[in-house]
Amino acid sequence: MNFSLFSVLNEIPVSSPPLHLEGLKGSSKALVLKETHRMLGKTLIVVCDSYENGEMLLKDLGFYMGMEGLYFFPPWDVMPYDLFSPHRSLVSQRLQCLHHLQKEKCRVLVTTPHGLMQRLIPKAHFKKNILRIKKGEQVNPEKVRNQLQETGYLGVDMVEDQGDFSFHGPTLDVFPIQSEKPVRLEFSGQSEEELLHLKPFDVQSQRSGTTELEELTLLPCSEIIFNEETLSQAQRKLHQFRGEFKGPMLRHLGKKLHSAERFPGLEALCPLFYPQMETLFDYFPEPRVLVVDEDKRVRGRAKHFHQEIFMEYEHSVQQKRMTLPMEES
Repeated sequence: MNFSLFSVLNEIPVSSPPLHLEGLKGSSKALVLKETHRMLGKTLIVVCDSYENGEMLLKDLGFYMGMEGLYFFPPWDVMPYDLFSPHRSLVSQRLQCLHHLQKEKCRVLVTTPHGLMQRLIPKAHFKKNILRIKKGEQVNPEKVRNQLQETGYLGVDMVEDQGDFSFHGPTLDVFPIQSEKPVRLEFSGQSEEELLHLKPFDVQSQRSGTTELEELTLLPCSEIIFNEETLSQAQRKLHQFRGEFKGPMLRHLGKKLHSAERFPGLEALCPLFYPQMETLFDYFPEPRVLVVDEDKRVRGRAKHFHQEIFMEYEHSVQQKRMTLPMEES
């Protein structure tokens, strides 16, 4: 890397206006980002114009920096007013990124305008719904079951995918969203039970090995927490939107909330569940450096995304679906 580029990078800490770099092609962008992180020691937030370009940049960064501490924060694969929920794997990836940002273990986070603009679960709600369990401590299995259900885990007969859990007597199988293997928790069999074992197990054979964990962290599996606090919040907020929701809609949604029943497209109503939504900016650590790759294209994608949201909103209203005002979504 030549002396002139080092001189430019040295200006970043003291430069108040944005610094523009031009003429970078291919993997040279990743090399500049690597040197920027090395010289400044700050978390880099990089906004790319598309999912594909973001993943390509992350791959190049991995070549120069190694993949530890490098993450891609994806946008949903659905629009805010869709009748469908985002894919579980995308939700899992997003929540893992938020966790790494909170732990300040992120060197570089790559995202898109869509990912940056979407509203998120508030930082405080996300943090307090992370469950940590240690081997040997006293645990109430019923409380663990309730928290798994509240945070979006799916109760099944046999655990096979991330976000699954299953109870069989004094044994709980759970597949944390950030783990490569599910984990088997074996309790002593009392009401306030001692956690005797924490063992990863194989999905195919369903057998645990000899490896033993000392503790387990269970991140939320959904961006909507279904506990007493959030459900009460949603029911209170519903009354604010009596003009937007007709009587049958209100009654239908009220029944769903009363029974704590999740349904496809629930994420479109995410703002009902929290006093105020947040964005990725609220999760960014300080200090940080914001990098926009191909500024004009990023601005164009952001403008187009905003127009798409407006069109989806209009369509949802015309279809007489449950539609929150745009400023809420």
